[in-house]
Amino acid sequence: MSEYPNPLTLCIVAGKSGGHIIPCLTLAKAWKEKNPLGIVISISTNTTLDRTLTTTATINHRYYLSLDNVPRHVLKMPIFGLQLLCCFWTNYRILRKQRPIKVISTGGYIAIPTVLAAYVLRIPVELWELNATPGRALRFLSPYATRIYTCFIEAQKYLPQKKCAVAAYPIRYRQEEKITPERARNILGFDQQRVTLFILGGSQGSTSLSALMSALINQFPELAHKIQCIHQTGASDNTFWKTLYGQHNIPAYVFGYCHDLAPLLCAADIVISRAGAGAIFEIDFFEKTCVLVPLQTDLTSHQQDNALAYAHRQPDRAYCCMTEQEALKKIHELVVTHKS
Repeated sequence: MSEYPNPLTLCIVAGKSGGHIIPCLTLAKAWKEKNPLGIVISISTNTTLDRTLTTTATINHRYYLSLDNVPRHVLKMPIFGLQLLCCFWTNYRILRKQRPIKVISTGGYIAIPTVLAAYVLRIPVELWELNATPGRALRFLSPYATRIYTCFIEAQKYLPQKKCAVAAYPIRYRQEEKITPERARNILGFDQQRVTLFILGGSQGSTSLSALMSALINQFPELAHKIQCIHQTGASDNTFWKTLYGQHNIPAYVFGYCHDLAPLLCAADIVISRAGAGAIFEIDFFEKTCVLVPLQTDLTSHQQDNALAYAHRQPDRAYCCMTEQEALKKIHELVVTHKS
């Protein structure tokens, strides 16, 4: 009798971030294409984002668990510890019943109890570190991993190197989705002579990146007749941006969320983006010039590290700007010197 009730079962675990969940789903989809009769189970957190992103035909069984992020206040640590313990026991029962051939995780605190349960059950664990600097959860779990794949070689210095291998970021797009910029701009009804800027704010949008465009128009009004914009605003007021672009006679496609960014990335000449690993590697896949403005927080510097690592890798088309003024000057320079 086989050790596994179903030898073609895969478990993926990621949570609370599209940057974690989407590449994990991409890995699961690639696995299922090779194993069409296989079963994929997903473990994530009980949040609207996780439920929305994991509602896909790739997943056969979904489990949503309650787990907060690590609290900053020490008095809340016992509650977090209790949640971890409950999640560990739930995951232990899930994995013992399903007995997947391996567990794949791209990060998030929900990975901690899942990976530990897999380790106890001697189920192989495959970790994917997508950033140049590993997250705290993945760094903690690295001793329990069977294999660790890193998309930036810089990440390996923080991890057990004997377990590490460099791997391509799991891009959700395919080569056949690349179309010419001219064709993509025709679809949008854009001018072929203008420079097309894509403000890539992510599904949640980016207030500061949006503000950057307003500052660009005000500081360099002469650019208005040279540019056209694709602007992802997230949940912010699209009416404001449509009005602003209209007042300056700048052709624009403004939207909140779009599942398929491929034609929009194809249309772009210059992408202005944060420096999450997903955004960077999708920009790289479409071979676009980009101005990266890393999100800087007190808790992590991973976006800054990503931007610096990618700019070092692609010095001719990637630029890391730490301040708004630096970004404005670089965008202005790229637009003025752009050749159609």
